[in-house]
Amino acid sequence: MGGFTTDFFAHMEEIDLCWRMARKGWKLGYFGQVTVYHVGGGTLARTSPYKTYLNFRNNLLMLYGNMTKGGFIGVMLLRFFFDMAASVHFALSGKAAHAKEVVKAYRDFFKMRRRPSGDSALALKLPFQKANKEVYSVVLSYYLLGRKNYPEL
Repeated sequence: MGGFTTDFFAHMEEIDLCWRMARKGWKLGYFGQVTVYHVGGGTLARTSPYKTYLNFRNNLLMLYGNMTKGGFIGVMLLRFFFDMAASVHFALSGKAAHAKEVVKAYRDFFKMRRRPSGDSALALKLPFQKANKEVYSVVLSYYLLGRKNYPEL
């Protein structure tokens, strides 16, 4: 599969790899009896504006590289509104550096976006579709419905 996308450095690289594997027909799953310990913030502090930048930029690149053009445009129409709202919230919360990083992430996404040649986008099933094809949002489930644990999402 070529490993992690080198442009990502950190954040979203494992999700992108799994998505690319699924697009190539790999079956992905989890083994619930295994415990994994993750050092949260091991690469960058939670308060780092650069972490904010990488999360926003890499997520945009991941979506662009793995979705159909129509699917990406549909997500981006809503996504842009929420991301700009996040930027305003950062600014109003005294985190101007984070607000600037959101805008910078968009700028750099537009510079970096590309589709690898010969690698078609996912057309049939997206990771946020349930078996019954009902599309849902993890963000909305978490914040609006109060679903805090993975099995609830």
